[in-house]
Amino acid sequence: MNKKLFVALTCGIMMTGLAACGSSDKTSASNESKPKQEEKKEEASASSKNSTSEKGKQELGKEQKREKFEDFDPAYQLAIVMRMFQDVTIKYDYAIGNPEYLLKGTMDQKTIDDMKEMLQEQAKNNDKLFKDEVNQAFTFLKQSKISNKGEIQKLIDAENDYLKIVDKMIVCIDSVTVENASEKRNEMNALHSEYLKAATQVTTASIETAKNSGIDEEDYKTILKKFLKMPKDQ
Repeated sequence: MNKKLFVALTCGIMMTGLAACGSSDKTSASNESKPKQEEKKEEASASSKNSTSEKGKQELGKEQKREKFEDFDPAYQLAIVMRMFQDVTIKYDYAIGNPEYLLKGTMDQKTIDDMKEMLQEQAKNNDKLFKDEVNQAFTFLKQSKISNKGEIQKLIDAENDYLKIVDKMIVCIDSVTVENASEKRNEMNALHSEYLKAATQVTTASIETAKNSGIDEEDYKTILKKFLKMPKDQ
């Protein structure tokens, strides 16, 4: 799994997810060692137990006192929602990327069983929890001071489009057999580019939402860049 989830400055501010710097002919996890795979599994498990909204408030609390969501300015409200979206993106990166590490063009049944067991434990078992976190972000977004409801809906639609690609990836891995492994590996490679596009579009939509709602675009980008997590290996 490629950990570079965040690209700024030259490419704007965006979450890039699974295929951020990956090639089309090998998995995004191919450069990770198995010990790191186990480390990420533990990190994903711990992460799923935390409250996403609390994480956002704790991060912001480094610079100013704790407030209720409704007390923040619109730019910060939007950044809080984006932080919640990013937390879910990171969790899916681990939950899908770990089993995907095992997906090869040629596989035996034992490896397929191990891959699907990992997918079940990390992605399928946590899927409802992750989507509940997204729905909480949607609720915050609808309760925000952003008056342009049309732009809010565009941002919600962009996040839902991202989740549709996530669902396709889970189905792809879950449908691997000894006979179709090569086909599914190619399918997963194609889904990588869709995943990247969808994840990037979420942040593009948030910037458009800010701009079309009277929020200064550059101010919002500065807040967003400061508010989102940076990858540990940058």
